[in-house]
Amino acid sequence: MGEFYHEASRTLQDKFDTRRLADRIEQRLLVDHVGEADRAFIEGADMFFLATVDESGQPSCSYKGGAPGFVRVVDPRTLAFPNYDGNGMFLSMGNIAQSRKVGMLFIDFERPRRMRLSGEARISENDPLLADYPEAQFIVRVAVTQVFPNCPRYVHRYQLSNARAMCRRRAARRRFRTGRRATGPATCCRKRTRRAASPALAVSRVYLTSRPCLLCQSAIDSFGYSRKCSWPRPVGTSDQGAAKSSMIDTSSGGLGNGVSIADANG
Repeated sequence: MGEFYHEASRTLQDKFDTRRLADRIEQRLLVDHVGEADRAFIEGADMFFLATVDESGQPSCSYKGGAPGFVRVVDPRTLAFPNYDGNGMFLSMGNIAQSRKVGMLFIDFERPRRMRLSGEARISENDPLLADYPEAQFIVRVAVTQVFPNCPRYVHRYQLSNARAMCRRRAARRRFRTGRRATGPATCCRKRTRRAASPALAVSRVYLTSRPCLLCQSAIDSFGYSRKCSWPRPVGTSDQGAAKSSMIDTSSGGLGNGVSIADANG
């Protein structure tokens, strides 16, 4: 595994007289594989935090959630988890494609416990595990390099009151096929299915899986979609979807407000 502590860590350990404690923790708790107890903890988790870094050293941290079992321990040195559609930014996944270094933090808020895992990740687009995650875009596989527990002393106690319905559906491994068809930009609340026939709109035809969250509603509004109808659709369009909105600039191939077709399609 190499040196666990670098010079800056050692300097602070010496300053606050924790070097002996740090060495003891490394000797007793740091491992390079996932044991059976850690496996049960990971596969029982319904969320984790994912830290990534780009090639310039800029870090990013994101929340990943699902039903218990959505993170799979493939073997003692390999983890796998699905990537679902989100806001289309692909910050964490882009960092993985670029630098591969990841840190994963698992926390149990009901029975305070936390565990840190480091490794090198890769995106697997044709992974055999995709069959177990029908709505996933691809699978992320993590080659484990370091696993160690963290002190739960400052972990606040929380209790789960209601699991997201989307997570429950995915746990049942059923494709969500119902909902009204609408035309609009693909967001975390909307599943992309195919391109719209109209080049002027150049956005996705989608099935609505839930009402948009506030973040996605803001994005939808920026494309000129109205809140007046029961589901967002372009302002001024007829039921047949003819583009009449003044916010859609068909002459320049844009969507108004400085948003290009390429931006709309993610």
